[in-house]
Amino acid sequence: MLLAVGLAIAALSLVPLGYVIWTTAELGVREAIEFLWRPRIGELLWNTVRLLVAGVLASTVLGVGGAWVVERTDVPGRGWWHGLMCAPLAVPAFVNGYGWVSTTHAVQSFPGAVMVVTLSYYPLVYLPTVAALRRLDPAVEEVATSLGRNGWSVFTRVTLPAISPAVLGGALLVGLHLLAEYGALQLLNYPTLTTAILQQYATVFNGPEATLLALVLVTFCLLLLAVELLLRGHRRRARVGSGASGVPQRVRLGRLRLPVVAALTALALWSLAVPLGALVRWLVR
Repeated sequence: MLLAVGLAIAALSLVPLGYVIWTTAELGVREAIEFLWRPRIGELLWNTVRLLVAGVLASTVLGVGGAWVVERTDVPGRGWWHGLMCAPLAVPAFVNGYGWVSTTHAVQSFPGAVMVVTLSYYPLVYLPTVAALRRLDPAVEEVATSLGRNGWSVFTRVTLPAISPAVLGGALLVGLHLLAEYGALQLLNYPTLTTAILQQYATVFNGPEATLLALVLVTFCLLLLAVELLLRGHRRRARVGSGASGVPQRVRLGRLRLPVVAALTALALWSLAVPLGALVRWLVR
């Protein structure tokens, strides 16, 4: 029974892909090659790839860095910072883009697009990383510290490999969201494959060529999945028993406490205050 239900769900989920392949087959091989060989398609591919790479990397750095600061340092007000780091999930990327565009048109560029999507999607890396850090046996890090490793060495050689499945899973979610994003990128005037697909349908009413672009987008998603599996590898990450239940030792920030708090404050203002402030301003007007 469960197998039948699973097969039925899998079949339904493959219906859109089947439609894309079937409609694309209406184009001949020569017509498809000529269409994909246009300079405009090359520009769309370049825009999509560089936004994907930059957005995933920036979101991963912010998500992992923020998770480590909140969970492994003595930063004051950890509970408040955790809530603020998760809060951008409540602001859709479309609303975030609208808030920024209504504030300044300077964001209608590649750096602006990277900034907006990163501020919208970095919690997708932050949340699984926090969960992985909370499940990690603190004795592992304590042993590495007792062997003479400094904080950075413990993080890169012990902590990061242990939580890498969670980090890679979050990065994969960010990448898939970026490939599917339309509203924010349309507002930011940054053309990608996704925006081109809808424009092709709306302006040319050409189904086969639009679905050909959709097939290219699906190929990107499959490649992203393959890269995530390749980076994850086949190494088993497990432990015997439930591990120690002790509280992990917090890293003392010392003189870095003020800069770290300032960075977290700037991130919260950048990702929440600017778009929400723009919405309030327009509502008042």
